Amino acid sequence: MGMDLTVYLEMADGPIYSVVGGTNPYDPVARDLVSTRFALDPSNYDGATYFFEIVGNWNESTSPLATFVVELRDHLNATVASIQVARGVDHTQSVRVRSTAFVPVADTYHVYKPAMTSGTRVDIYAARIVVDQVNATKTKIQIPLTCNTTTTGTTNGEVDSTISSSYGQNYPDIFNFYTKHASEFAGDSVAWSFETLHGVGGGAGGHSLVSLFTSAGSQIASSEVSTANTNLDPVIQEVSLSNVNFPDGMTVQVEHKKTAT
Repeated sequence: MGMDLTVYLEMADGPIYSVVGGTNPYDPVARDLVSTRFALDPSNYDGATYFFEIVGNWNESTSPLATFVVELRDHLNATVASIQVARGVDHTQSVRVRSTAFVPVADTYHVYKPAMTSGTRVDIYAARIVVDQVNATKTKIQIPLTCNTTTTGTTNGEVDSTISSSYGQNYPDIFNFYTKHASEFAGDSVAWSFETLHGVGGGAGGHSLVSLFTSAGSQIASSEVSTANTNLDPVIQEVSLSNVNFPDGMTVQVEHKKTAT
């Protein structure tokens, strides 16, 4: 017999603001936010219904628009789900809004926001895919290892960046520690993996490398991933973690570096 559960798959490591500089700030450019790319495979779930959800506010009463539409798009930039946020006037009150159900395929998805007009401001504090499962016998959950408290702005913003050729963390305060406790997860088969979205910034070529490390600073064997893709087209990479390399009780964190070639 399965169980009923809800899985939240976070797509943004930090808030998404529509604001740019100026005395009357707004973002006039529609944006596919590649920094929110997320790989979803419905074969990992059963008894599932899928929704797109955001938390945010739209607080400019002077905007000529009656609603603001945030979309979930696939890798072809086709809209698979959308959310209409009604205009409000109290920026201290955010709303949590969920789309109608959508039917996913195995693909990568991202958040899209349209162009703003003068006087329009939208703040999105969370964007996620919600999986409601009934009588589930299998699932896949997410344990975030980064959490940025600053805006992704209006670009393909990263949670951390580095030009160092040595592993490390440029802003250590955004990285989380996680300690594995296998007893917290029931089931006949529990598999672990490490997944990251990354790319090379600065237009200088080379490779971006990301890996897991222990809290003592030792690299976890077979957890390293590498790409030459730029941060304008970052890639999602996932590697399996064995119980030998990631034993029960181990505490891990993420570090990254950039190589010139």
